[in-house]
Amino acid sequence: MKLVKNRMLALKITIILLFFMCVGCSTLISNAMSSSNTYYSGTKLDISIIAAPVDCSNSGDVCEFTKGFPFIWPLALIDLPLCIAADTLYFPFQYRN
Repeated sequence: MKLVKNRMLALKITIILLFFMCVGCSTLISNAMSSSNTYYSGTKLDISIIAAPVDCSNSGDVCEFTKGFPFIWPLALIDLPLCIAADTLYFPFQYRN
């Protein structure tokens, strides 16, 4: 009985960790793909992904991306507070460059 409880706990922890691994930090993605220093680029990317299903007029490539992956905006919504924190921590390094 105790072995079953331990396996269930391990399964729950694995599912939670896999979920958080699927949520990619947009700050890392946007800074790795962009050569210019755009402040709060990860936050801007998350906001454009969240807004793309509602308003595709200004989103450009993001709108096309969300059409292919309609489930992505809830992940961006979860990622948004993490990106705000990461962009804030990364801001002094971007300012120096």
